[in-house]
Amino acid sequence: GVCVFATSSHSADRLQALLRSGGFFKYYLVATHKKLRSHSGVMTEPIGKDDPRIHKKKQKVDFESGLGAKTRFRYLCSRNGMNYYVVRIFTGRQHQIRVHFQYAGAPVTNDELYSYEDYSMFPPMHKYSEKDLGLHSLRLRFTCPFEHRWVSFTSFPKRPPF
Repeated sequence: GVCVFATSSHSADRLQALLRSGGFFKYYLVATHKKLRSHSGVMTEPIGKDDPRIHKKKQKVDFESGLGAKTRFRYLCSRNGMNYYVVRIFTGRQHQIRVHFQYAGAPVTNDELYSYEDYSMFPPMHKYSEKDLGLHSLRLRFTCPFEHRWVSFTSFPKRPPF
């Protein structure tokens, strides 16, 4: 997927400031076996920490103490039993897309950490695999803090996520 790296501490500071101000537009390709209820929409459920005994980084929708999160999605197509969505995140909560899609009843393909409603029968999942996860960082857009023009980086997957 798309990654951007700063080549100096000065450019890193400028990119960090841009990130904090919400100046990055991040788009993802999501594959799931189930369809969401609507073809497009916005998920705004707050996200907070889940039980650390399951996994120390696992998150969940938490209406009491979670932080605001905003995920916009649009259905692309179905192919070979898989449904594809383009997703834009407006906030940067940990595992945000994975949590929102699980909560909506359509977990991301091959996502061991967010594919189940009840984890009581599992031992701690500290060594789960994210290999072949149906999630791909597709595009990053922002205004270059040095040239003051829109910059866009796109990375198409070598193969569709399943």
